[in-house]
Amino acid sequence: MPPLNNNRHEKFANEVAKGVRPADAYAKAGYAATARGNDVCASRLLKDVNISARVEELQERAATRTVVTVAGITEDLLRIAAKAEALESPAALNVARNAKMDAAKLNGLVIDRKEVGAPGEFDDKSVDELRKIVEEGAKKFAGVPFLKEMH
Repeated sequence: MPPLNNNRHEKFANEVAKGVRPADAYAKAGYAATARGNDVCASRLLKDVNISARVEELQERAATRTVVTVAGITEDLLRIAAKAEALESPAALNVARNAKMDAAKLNGLVIDRKEVGAPGEFDDKSVDELRKIVEEGAKKFAGVPFLKEMH
């Protein structure tokens, strides 16, 4: 779909596709505030078939670019790793290892962790208290897929 003919409609669609609140996108597109309010007017614009189709198209393009970018970077890192491994020197093998780790991190296979708290902070806790602390911490990650697989 080509850009919309109306420049303000196109600007509105672009802003909404970026995740801007429709009422704010309405103002950014150059529309003056009305007595009805920007929310009402923005809602009216989103009901326009051409505008909603344009927003959807722009969002799909952005999602495709993101996937291609992650895939492209991963491919480059793995290519670097393969070339470095072929050299077989200790320094090159270190480069290969680092490139593979970077690819794994980029794809969510490795998560950097660090300990938080002072040494010995949990020494005086009972097993029940420690379980409660772990359960509270786990609630933060309830929607993370890898935790569901572990149960």
